[in-house]
This record gives sequence, C-alpha cells and structure tokens, in this order.
Amino acid sequence: MAKFKLEKFNEIWYFALWRESLKEILVHQKVAKVLGDAKLLSEKKDKEVVEMEEMAYYTIIMHLSNNVRRKLTNIVTTKGIWEKLEELYLKPSISSKINLLQ
Repeated sequence: MAKFKLEKFNEIWYFALWRESLKEILVHQKVAKVLGDAKLLSEKKDKEVVEMEEMAYYTIIMHLSNNVRRKLTNIVTTKGIWEKLEELYLKPSISSKINLLQ
C-alpha cells in the first residue's frame, strides 16, 4: 500500500483543503464509501464493511491533533467523525468560531 504524507489537522490548517487531501487517501485505500453511504453500513455488516469502517476511522484519527481529537471522544463511527469535523470547522457559524477559540 502506498504511503501518503498529510499533516495532522490542528485547527490552524485550512480545513476544506485538509479534508479533500484526507479524502484522497481514503479513496486510494478504497474505504471512502463509508463516509457517505449509510445504506451500505446499515444493510451489510459483513467483514469487508467492518474492515472498511475501521480503516477509515483510524486513518482519520491518525491525521488529527490531540486538541481536535478531544472534541470527538464520544463519536464512534467514521461518518460521525467526518460530520462533526465539518460542523466544527467547515461551516462559518458562531459556535464553530467559539470552538476554534477554545
């Protein structure tokens, strides 16, 4: 498997660019499907889907700083982490600006 170098997201990086770079890694690993296909995960809990979920989850976690990871401690799915990251860092809102200041 090819290795990719991507800095950990640390709230200083431009999130949208980091997200696209990480998504490219997940596509290359053939696990990006778990980000958007809830039907895939709900209908099939076979070994392949479980392995895809695990690979994607830990790939994302490995590319996050400890400060960012602390904000995701109760989230146990790849899709959940992805959506929370987008909520915190992609959408310009009062709450995301407050989170950035913490």
